[in-house]
Amino acid sequence: MAFIASLIGNCAQCTVNEAGVHNCILFGKNHGETLYSMMVFGWFSIITIPIGIILFIVWTIYVILLLIVKQKNNEKEEEI
Repeated sequence: MAFIASLIGNCAQCTVNEAGVHNCILFGKNHGETLYSMMVFGWFSIITIPIGIILFIVWTIYVILLLIVKQKNNEKEEEI
């Protein structure tokens, strides 16, 4: 998101950064606030990507344990 905002800003010869909203006239409208929001959205990835990775690891462990339990239950049913 931040890369796209920066690319649009560069093409329109505007200043786009996290420091604040700058005017960016594109197609006759000011898109400075939108580009600023897109740029700041990149900061959320600093928090959300590690959380997502941790949750994925926990989910993978859960699925593996679930498959092990299911396999053991199938083995017990076959013995009967």
